[in-house]
Amino acid sequence: DYAHGVEDRVRVVANSASIVQFLPEDLNGFMQGNPRVRIDLEEHTSRSAVEMLQTDRADLGLFDGGYAAGNVHCRPYRTDTLVCVMHPRHSLARHRRALRFEQTLQHDQVGLYRGTAILTQMERAATEAGRALRLRIQVTSFDAVCRMAESGIGVGIVPDRVAQPYVALGRLHQAPLRDAWATRQLMLGWPQQREPSPGTQGLIAHLLDAAAG
Repeated sequence: DYAHGVEDRVRVVANSASIVQFLPEDLNGFMQGNPRVRIDLEEHTSRSAVEMLQTDRADLGLFDGGYAAGNVHCRPYRTDTLVCVMHPRHSLARHRRALRFEQTLQHDQVGLYRGTAILTQMERAATEAGRALRLRIQVTSFDAVCRMAESGIGVGIVPDRVAQPYVALGRLHQAPLRDAWATRQLMLGWPQQREPSPGTQGLIAHLLDAAAG
């Protein structure tokens, strides 16, 4: 790195919602203006991202606000909204208004892998409704959730920005969720136990400015 003029290296851990919706443009904008700062980005669950910040294994993290914890400086980054996606001929697609998640529980579900914030919330909401979560299949990405829902295997919960391209092509129907947890605050965090490096400080400022803009 130093032989190629790199002066700082920032280890970033982020949940999939941040990566697929916001980070590509935000990081590219920073890297264009800061060629001497190297960004190493890894995808992790929100819980894992916070744990890595607490144990000083990462410089910067992006995660669901519900996982904010001690020993981590936190600032609001972006807000995303979860929607229910399904095949256009699915029986729930007849509803033209927002759904409550409880209404989906009589149907097979396509879920993310264990430990992700969205699956954890789906399981919690099912328990509160006194119903079982009928997980037909679990996959590792939002695109996979959409593809499985498109095939008619079940309904899925994904961020609206992920669903939009599929809906625009007529491959999926999406229904807003009326549940409070469907609107999520994504947080930007860094360890409290040490001062961020100059490159990390610059990236924090850039991401917060991008979010405000």
